[in-house]
Amino acid sequence: MRKKREVNASLPKMKKITRKFLIKEYIKNKKNCSQIAKQINCGEVTIWRALNKFQIKTRTSSEALKLILDTEEYRQSASKRILGKLNPNFKHGETLKKHFCIDCGNEIYYKSIRCSNCWGIFNSGTNHYLFKGEGNRTCDKIDYCSKCKKEITVGSKSGYCKSCSHKGKLNISYIDGHCYDPYPSEFNKQLKESIRDRDGHKCQYCGKTEEHERQELNKVLSIHHIDYDKTNCKETNLISLCQTCNITVNANRDYYFAFFTEVINCLLVL
Repeated sequence: MRKKREVNASLPKMKKITRKFLIKEYIKNKKNCSQIAKQINCGEVTIWRALNKFQIKTRTSSEALKLILDTEEYRQSASKRILGKLNPNFKHGETLKKHFCIDCGNEIYYKSIRCSNCWGIFNSGTNHYLFKGEGNRTCDKIDYCSKCKKEITVGSKSGYCKSCSHKGKLNISYIDGHCYDPYPSEFNKQLKESIRDRDGHKCQYCGKTEEHERQELNKVLSIHHIDYDKTNCKETNLISLCQTCNITVNANRDYYFAFFTEVINCLLVL
């Protein structure tokens, strides 16, 4: 069974709600439905239905909230509720006080004792936490590259400048140092052309044709030494590759040596 709404028996109940009464209380006196309902001892829904019945425009939620916030009663209760120790975020009250830098007197954050400028001056030179005495600072030392003798950063792991650390045996791609050795005289144009004819003028790794290579790079197919020995110019040690593949096969040499050896064996059988 539905529970009956409790009403205040001490207030006389208004028998009839008129349009004139609603305009006076809701619009002129700027009361809300709850306040009017308490005044005449009825429910809020009753007032809201009466407003719709008499086609009195009701307030939006934002308008109603603004009306509540503008009341003096709310301001007083809010100020008591938000400020000081009544605030749930209240800790020690230091944020309400003004704090000043101990050196220059400028206003600062309450947890600091110096402003950023004064702190930079205070924390430099002999006051710096990494200072180990005169002559022991990093800025007092000079280091040099082991090859070219240029000045480098103190404590460099390699001991070389940026340029020298990528040359020769220090380069991560360094293998045997024979890449600049000259080719023998027997590795000539006639030998290269005979290898291209044998391979059908196609790259034996990706299948690109020599015609396609000419259109893209204006170059013929390269001749690759399978065992990476420039002095070994036997036909069984030579194979045709496009420029891209010829660069690719310089890495992981054991794999490509086995791969092209198998390719050559298949070509010789055919």
